[in-house]
Amino acid sequence: MALSMSVSAGKRKKWGARADNPPPRHNTDLAYRAKLPNVDPKLSSLNFTIRDEPIGKAYDRIFGKSLSDYNAKQRAKGHSERCIADYHAKVEGAWSADSAKVDSHKKGRSNVPKPCYEYVLQLGDRDTFRKELDYETAKEIFEEAVSGIEEKTDGAIDWFQVVLHFDEPNGTWHGHMAGIPYGDGNTRGLEKQVSMTQALKTLNLKRLPDLQNLMMGELEKAAAAHGIERRLMDCDRKHLDVPKYQQAMRNYNDLTDKIEQKRSRVAELDRDIKGKERTVARLNRSIETKTKRLNSLTEWLQEAEKRLDEILPNLAEIAGKFKNWLPLEKPIDILRRLADNPLIARREVLPAIERDQAGKAVRAANKSVGDAMKSASSEIDALANEARAMMDARSELEDKAGEPDHTAAKSFHGRD
Repeated sequence: MALSMSVSAGKRKKWGARADNPPPRHNTDLAYRAKLPNVDPKLSSLNFTIRDEPIGKAYDRIFGKSLSDYNAKQRAKGHSERCIADYHAKVEGAWSADSAKVDSHKKGRSNVPKPCYEYVLQLGDRDTFRKELDYETAKEIFEEAVSGIEEKTDGAIDWFQVVLHFDEPNGTWHGHMAGIPYGDGNTRGLEKQVSMTQALKTLNLKRLPDLQNLMMGELEKAAAAHGIERRLMDCDRKHLDVPKYQQAMRNYNDLTDKIEQKRSRVAELDRDIKGKERTVARLNRSIETKTKRLNSLTEWLQEAEKRLDEILPNLAEIAGKFKNWLPLEKPIDILRRLADNPLIARREVLPAIERDQAGKAVRAANKSVGDAMKSASSEIDALANEARAMMDARSELEDKAGEPDHTAAKSFHGRD
C-alpha cells in the first residue's frame, strides 16, 4: 500500500510568554477545537497527546541553569541591569518586535532567534487514506516517527509539545510537533541559547529543508515498518506537459499493477506454504504412529522368538528320548517318561497315556508338537512381515516429509 506523506512548517501561533501560559489552543484545547468549523467534536476523543509542556516551563528546563549562571556573572560584574528575568519572554518579545518590522515592510530578521518551530506530519490524502489506513495503525506510525525524530534531533531540538489530531473529518490525520532549537558553548550571553543555526550545525545539516527531509525520513521509515510506502506526488516537476504527464501516469499505473500482482502471488505462495506445512505435520504424525506400532511389533517378535526358544529344548528332549529308547521300549512307555515335558503334559496326551491307549497317545503327542511348531513359526512370520511393511511405510513417509517443494519457487520466479 502507498500513501502520500508530508512534513510541513506549521503556521505561526502566539505562544504564551509566561511559564504558566498554555501552548496554542488549536493543538490541545478541546473546548476551543469544538468551535472550529473543520473539527468534529465527536471525534476529538481520538486525539492523542504524546507530550504537552508549557513553553515557559520548557524554557526554564532547557535554559534555566545557563540563565542562572549568566545572571550571577552579571551581578558579580556589577551589572545587575543586564540580568534577564524571563528568557522566554525576552526571546518572544524580540521576535514579536522583529516580526512587526517585517509586516510593516521595514528592515527586520537581523539574527533574531525564533522562540520555537512547529512542524506538521501528515499521512495520506483526504480522498483515500481512510480507505487504506485504520486509526490504530496511523497512531502507531505517528508515535514511531516522533520517537525516531526525537532520537535523531537529540541534543539540538527539544520537542516540548507533540499532539496527534484525528478529529478533522474533511482533512487527513496528522501530528503537530513543536520544538525549541538550541546550541551550547556560547561565549556571549547565555552559554546555552535558542538558535536554529546552531541546532542545524549540531545535526550536520545546512538548511531548514534538510531538517524537514530528516523528519520525512523517519515518517517514511515508521510507515514502511507497517507495510506502507510513500506515494511520490512528483512535487519537483509540477509543469510536465500533457503527453509526458500521461506517460508518467501510465508508467505509474503499470508499476502499481505489477506490484499488486506480485503481492497476490506472494499471498498465494504463502497459502501454498501453509498447506505444505500442514501436510508435513500430518506426515510427521503418521510417522510417529507407525514408529510406535513398529516398536510394539518388535517387542512382540522378540516375545515370539523367546517362546520358540523355549519350545526347541522340549522338542530336543522328545526327539532324544525316542531315539534312545524306542528300540527298547514301547512309544507309550517313552511318553510316560516325558510326562513332565510341556508338549506332552497336555490335556489330550496325558489321558490317553493314563488309559494305556498307545495309538491315541502317540497321535496326540505328534499333533501337540506339530501345532506348537506351526503356531510359533506362523506368529514369527506374521510379525516379521508386518514389521517390514511398517518400516517401508515409515521410510516412504519420511521421504515425503523431507522432500523440498520446488514447484512454488519455480512458479514464482518464472513469472514476470
